[in-house]
Amino acid sequence: MHETTRLRRLPWDEDGRAAFVSPGDGFVNRLANAIEVEIIETARNDARRALALAGDPSVSRAELQVAVRYLASAVQDAALVADLRGERLPAVAEGLEDLTVDEPLWGGASRCVGQALGQDRGQAGGQADTGADRPDTEADSSGQR
Repeated sequence: MHETTRLRRLPWDEDGRAAFVSPGDGFVNRLANAIEVEIIETARNDARRALALAGDPSVSRAELQVAVRYLASAVQDAALVADLRGERLPAVAEGLEDLTVDEPLWGGASRCVGQALGQDRGQAGGQADTGADRPDTEADSSGQR
């Protein structure tokens, strides 16, 4: 039995159908990487603009509606990039066999994904994971988790 290679789904389609390429460092893969980076940066810019508009009392309803449309599109595109990058993770990581798509990643599952990405998920943004923002931890009487 020979080993098969999973195809990479690209961040664009061809005639409404998903487009794929063999993994590697070729031109199409580099182009797809650049487009994914551009999609994320556009989403960040749209989020900054929407927040600025939301804080401006002189903004019209029409301007806010346009901002919401741009922001919704950016969120959809960023979610696509997340899906595409998730598809490129190893098919089965230890501890993730029974994980459902709608389940948040905490603890061991988060570490497995971090290891698959080549990153240490024990710290996020330079801060230790205290569990304070996890829905599965209970606050004590002082309001602390």
